[in-house]
Amino acid sequence: MTFYPQINHSGDIAVLWNNDVNHVLVLTKEPRAIHMLVHDSENSKNSIIFGIYASAQPQCKDVF
Repeated sequence: MTFYPQINHSGDIAVLWNNDVNHVLVLTKEPRAIHMLVHDSENSKNSIIFGIYASAQPQCKDVF
């Protein structure tokens, strides 16, 4: 499980998985993004998953 600190009044990124089924390797993590390689051992398949959230402030969205 990975948690990132809150930025201003925006939310956090939380990542949860079942270790019995999935093996997760965090490839990169930043304050507003995470990229992971996930191996599903039940189906013997890999996936790359990423999560991103932008600022809630309209003036910051273009920069992001």
